[in-house]
Amino acid sequence: MQRTCYSVAPYGEDQYKRSLGPNKFLQNDKYIFVYQDVRGRYMSEGTFTNMTPQVDHKTKKDVDESTDTYDTIDWLIKKILKTITEM
Repeated sequence: MQRTCYSVAPYGEDQYKRSLGPNKFLQNDKYIFVYQDVRGRYMSEGTFTNMTPQVDHKTKKDVDESTDTYDTIDWLIKKILKTITEM
């Protein structure tokens, strides 16, 4: 998983990176690669804060890099499970 403020282009449902991951062997073994713009950059919603500080005692409204990353992984797992159950 790579989260960056420097753009993960190309964007679009039919647009793909030319290569994935650190090498072709992981891609061939069907690993999942995730590239994501951080909050508020390029195609990502929200407000960008450079180096979002860790919030030690979070409320439901608090966000930081760890909560954004957690939400991404949670979404991915739900999407994968849904795909598996529909097979």
